Amino acid sequence: MSQDGLTRTKTPIETSARALQILRAADELLAERGHDGVSMRDVAQRAGVNKALIFYYFGSRSKLFEKVLERYFRNHARALARAFNATGDVRTRVHHAVDTYLDFVEKNDLFSRLVQQEIARQEPQLPLIRDNLRTLFEMMREELDGVLPSEGALAVRHFFMTLASVTIHCSTYAEALADAWGVDPYSDQARRERREHIRWLTDTVVDRLVTERAGG
Repeated sequence: MSQDGLTRTKTPIETSARALQILRAADELLAERGHDGVSMRDVAQRAGVNKALIFYYFGSRSKLFEKVLERYFRNHARALARAFNATGDVRTRVHHAVDTYLDFVEKNDLFSRLVQQEIARQEPQLPLIRDNLRTLFEMMREELDGVLPSEGALAVRHFFMTLASVTIHCSTYAEALADAWGVDPYSDQARRERREHIRWLTDTVVDRLVTERAGG
């Protein structure tokens, strides 16, 4: 087992170019239409494969959608596990966690939209999402144990929620606000500015923590 509790042995699905092609197609369609708006025929057409091939790899529509989400969460957990190997002072460790979270969301821009849709619609994948979010939270709580308090306004749970909110909402709201802002929210400059802003927010938490520990 790996550090994140997930096996690193790749499954036949993960090593098959066709299976990954199907997963990407399902991913795109789910983010565009939601769970109820996507059929196996739709996925087959988007992936450019025979529908029977989807059943061969995944067995059912439900299992295919589960695999899309599982793949996201597995990659997210692995990224955080690597990030948590970092050492340094409180600010350095918090910055590393923030940068890793942002890197994942930026590289997997459909993830946020898909998870929000599934939660809002109370879709069948909700238990899977809940379990995996709990795993990510527990990883961050374990890493920041002794860095952030377990209770109060600076508790790890609030930090996790703030970090998740500012990154996920940006990936879903930015496109709708592009005209109002007058800038491309996905440009390199906009992403750098957003990352700097989120670092500023987390530094505010760290500064408050340092002040409280010093008895200020």
